[in-house]
Amino acid sequence: MRTLHQALALLLCSIPLAACSAPDEGPEDGRFRSSEQALKVCPGPVTVEGIDVSGYQPNTNWPQVKASGRVFAIVKATENTGYVNPYFKQDWEGIKNVGMLRGAYHYFHADTDPIAQANHFLTTMGPLEENDLPGVLDLEEAMGQSKATIAQRALAWLEHVEKATGKTPILYTGPYFWDTNVAASGFTKYPLWVANYGVMCPSVPGEWQNFTFWQYTSTGPVPGVQGSNVDKNIFNGSLDDLMALATGGSRRLAQQSGNGTISVVNWPATKHAEVFVTSSSGELLHTWSDGASDEWNPLAPLDTGAQCGFEAAFWPSPTSLPEVFSPTADGKSQKLFFDGAAWTQFEDFGGSGLSRHTTLTWPDGHMEVFALGADKAIWHKTWNLAAESWSDWENMGGTFATGVSAIVWGDGHAEILATDIDGTPYLNFSGDFPSGWYGWLKLEGSLSSRPVTVRWPDGHIQAFARGTDGQLYHSHYSAAINKWIPFEVLSAGTKIEGEPSVIMNVEGNGIVTGPEVFARGVNGEVLHLWWTGSEYTNFEPLLDQVVASDPFGWTREDGHAEVFAIDTKGELVKTFRGDGGWTEWASLGGGDLNTCLPGSGSGGEGGAGNGAGGSSGTAGGGQGGNGFTAEGSADASCSCRAAGASSSKESPIEIPGLLLAALAPVVALRRNRRR
Repeated sequence: MRTLHQALALLLCSIPLAACSAPDEGPEDGRFRSSEQALKVCPGPVTVEGIDVSGYQPNTNWPQVKASGRVFAIVKATENTGYVNPYFKQDWEGIKNVGMLRGAYHYFHADTDPIAQANHFLTTMGPLEENDLPGVLDLEEAMGQSKATIAQRALAWLEHVEKATGKTPILYTGPYFWDTNVAASGFTKYPLWVANYGVMCPSVPGEWQNFTFWQYTSTGPVPGVQGSNVDKNIFNGSLDDLMALATGGSRRLAQQSGNGTISVVNWPATKHAEVFVTSSSGELLHTWSDGASDEWNPLAPLDTGAQCGFEAAFWPSPTSLPEVFSPTADGKSQKLFFDGAAWTQFEDFGGSGLSRHTTLTWPDGHMEVFALGADKAIWHKTWNLAAESWSDWENMGGTFATGVSAIVWGDGHAEILATDIDGTPYLNFSGDFPSGWYGWLKLEGSLSSRPVTVRWPDGHIQAFARGTDGQLYHSHYSAAINKWIPFEVLSAGTKIEGEPSVIMNVEGNGIVTGPEVFARGVNGEVLHLWWTGSEYTNFEPLLDQVVASDPFGWTREDGHAEVFAIDTKGELVKTFRGDGGWTEWASLGGGDLNTCLPGSGSGGEGGAGNGAGGSSGTAGGGQGGNGFTAEGSADASCSCRAAGASSSKESPIEIPGLLLAALAPVVALRRNRRR
């Protein structure tokens, strides 16, 4: 990062015979060299690439920067109490407009009033939005001040900015500079952005035990940035971790939030989870944990008239409240929500002939609801952030037997998957298209349940489903072949019933990072398998619980896993994986809860459910009772149907190159390590 003083140095360097370089260019800069007393910390296995820019990088082409694989950018806003980067506003808006995560930094003068500097920064930057990174203090010059003065003034700036923005600021510094000129305690609550060049693993100064960002070089080009040099950085974690830093700890949902029988939401601020179920008489009930603990409150009613195929979602900040969407007995849609003080009653949400609701919360904070229509098409309804209102229900086409699973990729685009009446899986993805969605694309597989999806920390997704032979199948998008691989068996020899459930385990909470799948065995036992770091295990019983519904797995806000199901007595039961492993199954109450399987009550056979039930070879069951037999195999060619069009299996359309271009940023979200 360059200061105003360094501009004079650059001017002097332009004079012939003057042999010098910009003070912050290259590993020879003493401030950013390693410190003997600093701790060496190597990046983790998953990192995210980004850059930082200042006034020395004018008119940056942000679409090109994003296309190069950079996910975040931090731009200089201010310096001291008077300087404003003349390109800040256009960069600030440009970063947001291309869907990258953005941050702003202030170059600190240790010899000037820190509060005046902080207010100058805050005024220039403006209010932070939900997905903006916290403000950054760039501390790299002593300016003749003592260690105690530098530490006191830097801390005053950090505390003032944190109070004003509600986000804990990031501290940028170099290891040698910090240990030589600051060497103070009390700063480890602030995420460290360390500048350390020419090394494989950076030095972490002071009392920090790890780094959050690493500026590993200030040289070399980046597409879209003018000039031959730009600061390059990595975030030490996954994109989900980076999003959590931006949103103040709330992790983006990496799985489905329900299976039509059971739905769960996390409350980020209080760390508690809330579970929703229905009774056989159509009553919507809920229970919630005491904070992050595994202590639960008794089941309590919310309203009547609920049906299987409902789903809950949690609106991100600033709304920060849950909402439940459910079919009605006559095929319309309804919703209720927590208004900040109490739960409302169900209100009309429009539509006709709708079942199997699914929710999707977008990175920018708006929500989209999907449902299966009586015409077998998928319908959707979207919240308009600008107008602060819902759209009408719109037809997305298709001839489906299941509702959709919906998830956001690491790069911010969304995909939905569903199984059609012949057992063929299809997907649709969002983008700059007239309707916002590309159209239905045929995948290879023969399924008897909805494909359920989960997002890996590097941003890609994986789908799991029951095949027509009753075994568990999975698929994912392959960058190597630029397409989704055919669904292939994962649990050879083990038959399951209904719709599986999948979570993404968080490393450090009892298991390595990777998916864990839960399913109902043919005798009602709960089975699970998981990723070990190199392969998937085989299915094995999850303790000794027998259930009457499909199990639903969930990852809590703190990363711990929990599994819920309806048992043979009609009670909601659960098991929790703490640091010591899975706890014994325990009842949370009930007695007449709806399993949403055929003949089970509201939304069962002939109703509106969402969680494929029935025996092997059929899908539907708890998905709403309109089971189907998937005969034969899917067409091996990859084809698509335009949104709103009828089934076109007789004349498949080849996927154009537009699909590959649209997915190119996803490929770039790879597991990066600095080499």
